[in-house]
Amino acid sequence: MANLRLFALVGSAMADAGILAWDAKYLTPIDLWRPESAIQLADTDGNSATAADTAWRPLSADRNGVNFSPPFPAYVSGHATFGGAWAKAMARYFGTDTITFTGTTEDPHSVGVTRTFTSFSAAATENARSRVYLGVHYQWDGDYGVSTGTKVGDYVSSKLLQQVANGGTYGTFQSCDDSGAEETYHYQNYSAFDCRQDSPTQWTLVLYPWS
Repeated sequence: MANLRLFALVGSAMADAGILAWDAKYLTPIDLWRPESAIQLADTDGNSATAADTAWRPLSADRNGVNFSPPFPAYVSGHATFGGAWAKAMARYFGTDTITFTGTTEDPHSVGVTRTFTSFSAAATENARSRVYLGVHYQWDGDYGVSTGTKVGDYVSSKLLQQVANGGTYGTFQSCDDSGAEETYHYQNYSAFDCRQDSPTQWTLVLYPWS
């Protein structure tokens, strides 16, 4: 059940992050072109200090090796917003940002590559920067994306699935689990539960409200 709460918090934070990121892309006065368009059409921007490079392409490539830019506005970076929300939700759940972990990737162009981070926020920062290196975002897309996602993750973690240790204590895990299941699945008074072992002979039922 502890894993259930973690997945629910992270999933909810990232779902809300997607809404905010795409609202910024389409429901604000900012309709920012991608670097590919800006570079190839630099002779149309009214700035004499810039020159067009019509052959420029981003490093981002699909499975067939074709370079591309995502077909929607650059600001803000969805990747960065998702990463910021994930990192904050993880940090709030574990009670610290400084957890070392190693991650891999499903990118077909980077099979077997791993990265080790010493914090969730470090991973979110690098996730945002990767979009700049790929040539599909500007740095401010990533910066504002991470900060937006961080606020979303913090809000969701403060409002959703809060622990309420009011389920009482039990002499066995089974009796605690049975009571938690009844409150959660039968009566549906709570969204989830957990049985916390306080001693070899005592468990506390932790109930998580719906909101």
